[in-house]
Amino acid sequence: MKNISYKSSPLKYFLVIFCLFFTAKANSLELSNYLFYVSIIAILLYLEALKKRSIPITKQLIVILFLITAFTFIQFLVFGRLTLGFLFDRFMLIIATYIVTKITKLEFFKILEEILYKLAVISLPLYVLQLINFNFLQFMIVKVQSVIPFLVENPNHSNIFIWGYQTQALSRNQGFMWEPGAFAAILLVGILINLIFNNFSLNKKLVFMLIALLTTLSTMGYIGLFVLLIFYLYNKRMKYFVISLPIILVISAIVINLPFMRNKIIDEYNNVDNKIYDVYNENRSKDMMSLGRMASFKVDIIDMMQSPIFGLGGNTEAKTTSNSIVVNKTNGLSLFLVTWGLLGFVLLLYSLIRLFKILLSFNRIKGVIFPVMTILILSFSNNVLQEPVFGVLILFSYFYKRPILWQKPLTL
Repeated sequence: MKNISYKSSPLKYFLVIFCLFFTAKANSLELSNYLFYVSIIAILLYLEALKKRSIPITKQLIVILFLITAFTFIQFLVFGRLTLGFLFDRFMLIIATYIVTKITKLEFFKILEEILYKLAVISLPLYVLQLINFNFLQFMIVKVQSVIPFLVENPNHSNIFIWGYQTQALSRNQGFMWEPGAFAAILLVGILINLIFNNFSLNKKLVFMLIALLTTLSTMGYIGLFVLLIFYLYNKRMKYFVISLPIILVISAIVINLPFMRNKIIDEYNNVDNKIYDVYNENRSKDMMSLGRMASFKVDIIDMMQSPIFGLGGNTEAKTTSNSIVVNKTNGLSLFLVTWGLLGFVLLLYSLIRLFKILLSFNRIKGVIFPVMTILILSFSNNVLQEPVFGVLILFSYFYKRPILWQKPLTL
């Protein structure tokens, strides 16, 4: 393994925790994107004032900001509305991502994996307690919520920063995220980082994150795990890959046919047209509804066809659901497509390939397509691509200046 120079500091840990905190979106405080942006910039200004940190403006940052501006201007020409609020929000996310990357550098991944491992460990005994004595667990959660601001008790959803639950999903482990599927998504990122930097060797952190992922009972999480398993086999000797692949496919078929997975997939597919009809039907009885992954994808693709190359950007009034009921769309990949169009999606793929080429090079791991597929799969089921942690993943390769010499091994 190559050696990578790094130096831990409380500031770096704080920045990564901060990114993870606002990615969780599990309580009212974490829902404020502008609080995240302002806090990150305030930290930089404070460090500048103390002369402890200076972050120059690079051409890469200018090019990306210009590119976002160009997209917004073209969307203005198409729809006749200049979405300055949308542009400002994206500017702030990019600048915050730039600051985090410049300060944490490659250690962002080390710290992220470490924190996710600890949160996975915390979630497991709480999940067991949730299964065997939910009333007692709920009593404890309410007590914590009563003394911490922003943790408002909700009869259907509760969160205390490090863990939460939903009453409609008591058989699943939600962890610190807003729902179990989102917890599975962020755990997949931690597992992926662990596999890459530990060269696929089995370790304690990997085991705990795998167990936590299994307890989410997430279809997307299991599919992503299957891709990572193929990724692992692909980097072993070819004969092992050829022998193991049929066995893995058989096991995967068995897992997919488990009742909670099979029924969920069938229900999702069969109800696509009914959900879309409810959205457009003027005589509907609901004021709010959740479309699910497949229906969200179909509606977003319909919207995207108004501007397939550059997307709609912040022109929400151009969406076919803008005058409809309040619609909760859960497909992050199609949301990215409808926002940035096919050109934006190509740039997303290019950015992820750049990122994983950097990370895989440290152990000479092959198969960059597998981690890219993992990110796309987890984003298909969750609106995560616009969140801070994933913003760093997407833009990291442009803001990270790779060192020439590595002096100390980076072990995760």
